Amino acid sequence: MKSSTIVEKYPTYRDEFFTSTQRWLEGKRLDDNAENLWRIHDKLYDLEDFIRTHPGGRDWIELTRGIDITEQFETHHITDHAEKLLPKFYVRDAAHARNYKITFHENGFYKTLKRRVASKMSQLNTSAVATSGFYCDLMLASTIL
Repeated sequence: MKSSTIVEKYPTYRDEFFTSTQRWLEGKRLDDNAENLWRIHDKLYDLEDFIRTHPGGRDWIELTRGIDITEQFETHHITDHAEKLLPKFYVRDAAHARNYKITFHENGFYKTLKRRVASKMSQLNTSAVATSGFYCDLMLASTIL
């Protein structure tokens, strides 16, 4: 039997000769135990009402219905803003343990790194970014003119 180092159960449809994104997502839905909701850690959320206002766009949220999005959630949200929104969409705890062995302990490597990056980001000089944007806009306008 095949195995993987980061998952408890070898991914469904992984070894099919012809595959597609939809087929991969279908296998992921079978393996992730998210019950047609969005799973983050060991909790299930209904993000249906959040789809239209998600800052990253609606497509990704729609595609990931029924999937464990823990890693994506943790790695794409540096500040705690998204984490504070989650309770609003909480449905229930998941019935089964996560298929993934990856953890995000509060004092572990990733969460510690995330806190340090967030701290540094808050100290960035935003005027340099604004100035750069101004010059980009100026060059675009001069090109069009």
